[in-house]
Amino acid sequence: MIELIIFDCDGTLVDSEFTNNKAFSDYVIEQGLPKYTVDYCLTHFVGTSLPDNVKVIERENNITFPSDYMERYIDRVQELSPEHTEIIPGAMDAVGVLVQRYKACVASNGERLNVVSSLHACGYGDVFADSHIYTKSQVANPKPAPDLFLYAAQEMGVLPERTVVIEDSVSGVRAGHAAGMHVIAFMPHGDAEQGQRLIEAGAQVIMRDWGECGDILQAIDGTENSTDSVKENLAFGTR
Repeated sequence: MIELIIFDCDGTLVDSEFTNNKAFSDYVIEQGLPKYTVDYCLTHFVGTSLPDNVKVIERENNITFPSDYMERYIDRVQELSPEHTEIIPGAMDAVGVLVQRYKACVASNGERLNVVSSLHACGYGDVFADSHIYTKSQVANPKPAPDLFLYAAQEMGVLPERTVVIEDSVSGVRAGHAAGMHVIAFMPHGDAEQGQRLIEAGAQVIMRDWGECGDILQAIDGTENSTDSVKENLAFGTR
């Protein structure tokens, strides 16, 4: 029996990937590194943590960022959010139904202030209490490590095997799989190659649209942990 659903935030509930990556790109370009455009960041850094991305860029360019990079990034996100952050189509309606049946929380690799503010800006403040929004600052290792999902499940009082993770990134899917949870990969866009990467990372099923979520959860509940059955019936949006 599924008892808990853990939702990722960026790219799953709210469309803030552009906001976050533009804020990061703007900052890095200000440091004299024009290579790291918004498109570059969206291609290489989605689903990862900001400190890890900074380490990658510092290593690639043999530089050290100023110590206030995090504060300046968060400030820039706050400036961009009102114009660029939007709700994922269908997500609010689906979540509104799901929280009536399951326990629910959010677990994100994002910076806590940005995650909470983006959820509130999109109307999720009435659905998720701030105490049920978990971010990487609360654990030792961010996704793709399982720490954040395991911490969220523990705080919600549910065993990992009775938990479903809904994620849009390979990093997040790997984290959910490593945590021993059922994993739904949300992929409204993308091709079979991207879908295959998500399946190989540990997703049981690809969800193309939030309207599919109810059927997918019923299938997972009825498979008695048979991931092959779920893949056969639901992968790549074929149901």
